[in-house]
Amino acid sequence: MEINKNKANGVFRRMPDEEVDFVTDIKTSILVQSPRGGSAILWSTLLLFVIFLIWAGVSEVEQTTRGEGKVIPASQVQVIQNLEGGILSELHVKVGDPVKKGQLLLKIDETRFVSSLEQSQAKSGANKAKAARLRAEAAGSVSFTPPPDAPPAIAASERALFESRRAELKNSLDVKQSQIDQRQGELRELNTRLKELSQTYSLYQKEINITRPLVAKGAVSDMELLQLERKASEMKGEIETIKQSIPRIQSKISESYSAMRELKLNFSNKAKTEYNEVAAQLGEEAASSMALKDRLDRTLVRSPVNGTVNRILVNTIGGVIQPGMNIVEIVPNEGTLLIEAKIKPADIGFLKPNQKAMVKFSAYDYTIYGGLDARLEQIGADSITDEKKESYYLVTLRTDRNYLGTKDKPLPIIPGMVATVDILAGKRTILSYILKPILKAKYSALRER
Repeated sequence: MEINKNKANGVFRRMPDEEVDFVTDIKTSILVQSPRGGSAILWSTLLLFVIFLIWAGVSEVEQTTRGEGKVIPASQVQVIQNLEGGILSELHVKVGDPVKKGQLLLKIDETRFVSSLEQSQAKSGANKAKAARLRAEAAGSVSFTPPPDAPPAIAASERALFESRRAELKNSLDVKQSQIDQRQGELRELNTRLKELSQTYSLYQKEINITRPLVAKGAVSDMELLQLERKASEMKGEIETIKQSIPRIQSKISESYSAMRELKLNFSNKAKTEYNEVAAQLGEEAASSMALKDRLDRTLVRSPVNGTVNRILVNTIGGVIQPGMNIVEIVPNEGTLLIEAKIKPADIGFLKPNQKAMVKFSAYDYTIYGGLDARLEQIGADSITDEKKESYYLVTLRTDRNYLGTKDKPLPIIPGMVATVDILAGKRTILSYILKPILKAKYSALRER
């Protein structure tokens, strides 16, 4: 064309007005003749596809892992035993009976345990009275009151022994006190005698001092002076003897006081020693009584759990129960159920404890009765291969209740019922589900030789 030619040459020629009108008419004709409906459908389809991709990329659906399993007891079958054994005297249940925790199942003859406990309590009562008496003696009390629960004969015996031992101590103390009183009397006499002699000796000294000048003048004979001096010397010797006797008597008085204190101390220490021995015996007797009470309590055999009586191994009144033998078996009936399910090894990687799950029981139509909510509790550490050479992992789930239906009209679920479990392993977008076959084929194709 001329225009293209001129454009190639870098020169543009102005078209005549007739040519311009002709070109405009052709374009208008083409636009008028083009169908608008096809274009709208195309754009709408494209828009819907984009919206679908966005929705599929955002929307998530739950991803479940399915397994088959069965109901197992929430706890192991409880085997009831008795440590001491004995003779069966009463049986209160039969096989199939529902029982509650603490309910009396049977009773073992208690005669031998009651006798042993009474003997132990009697011995303990006697030792308690003895301990109270020894405690009073150690404290130096002048009276003693036996424990109120002490047997009258034992209380009277301990009271008499308290009075006897206290009287014995008093007699010993009285002997020492008599010795002290006697020596204190001697000491008073010596002090009085010493005072009198000292005064007399002082008078003799004065008389001698007066007589000596008279002897020098010849008014008094020497004999009189010598007699005075001799008497004064004798008196002085007696004074010295008394002075030496006083400390000895005082020492003996102190010894007697010490002996009295020692008597009291020995009496108290002896009581304390005996009390400690009795206290140790009381401790042993308390432990023994507690053990005997436990044995007596164990003659009443009670259920440790809520459940159902499965077996009774001794059901003859008067029958002998050997120590430690199995007596009754009880299947526990807890508020929840345990489900043991098998999971394929290919699905185990998506599971972890505490994931939610839905349990459906084959005995009850799921569409009518529904299922039970549960949580994954435990995942097996290793896979197990069964007789059919199929591998699986054992997982354990716990339901939130142990019945279907309503609380007023429950549908019981018992151990052994078959169940299907759907474990919520996570979420995936719808787009990932759509693209999964394509991506799988792509990755597989890229690795083929």
